[in-house]
Amino acid sequence: MKKFDFLISFFTGILVSLLFFSFLRNFKIKNPFILTLNFLFFPLAFVFGLFICQILAKKFLIFLQIGKYVISGTLATLCDIFIFKIERFIFPFETQIFINIYKAISFLGATFFKFFLNKFWVFEKREKEKMAKEITLFYFVTIFVYMLVNVFFFWLFTFKILIPLGIEQKTAETFSIVLAALFSWILNFLGYKFLVFKK
Repeated sequence: MKKFDFLISFFTGILVSLLFFSFLRNFKIKNPFILTLNFLFFPLAFVFGLFICQILAKKFLIFLQIGKYVISGTLATLCDIFIFKIERFIFPFETQIFINIYKAISFLGATFFKFFLNKFWVFEKREKEKMAKEITLFYFVTIFVYMLVNVFFFWLFTFKILIPLGIEQKTAETFSIVLAALFSWILNFLGYKFLVFKK
C-alpha cells in the first residue's frame, strides 16, 4: 500500500471515529469498551478495506476505484457536515427552508473538495488540459442527479423520520447528512466513472 493511501484511509477512519463518538455522546453511551472500540475499529476498517480493494484490483481495477471512492466520499461527507455546522452556528435560523438552503450550500462546497480527490486520486486522471470541462460535467452530474437525491433524502430522514421518532433536531440533521450521502454515492460513482472521468 502506498504511503499516501495508508495515511488518507487512516485519517478518514479517525475522523469517522470522532463523528461516531459525538453520536455515542448524544445518546448518552459512556461504556469505556464501546468508546475504545470506536476509535480502534474505524481507522483499522478503512485501512484494511482499502488494502483488500488493492488486492482485488489485481484482477479488476474497479475494486480499487470503489475503495478509494468510498474514502473520498466519506471525507466529502465529513466536509459537508463541517460546513453545515459552521453555517448553523453563524446563522442560527431554525426554519426548514433555511436549513435546506444551508444543506445545499454545504453540499456544493463539499463537492468542490471531492472533485479534486476524485480526479487525482480515485480515477487518477493527471491531465489538466480538460479540467474546466471535467469540473462542468462533475457539477452537472452532481447537481442534477446527486444533489436532488441528497437533499431529498436529507429532508426525508430529518423531518419525516428521525425528528418524529423523538431524536433531537441537530443530531437528526447530522445522521441525515450521512444517510443521504449513502443513498447518493452509487449514482455519483457511476456518473463520475463513465461520464466525467472516462478514459
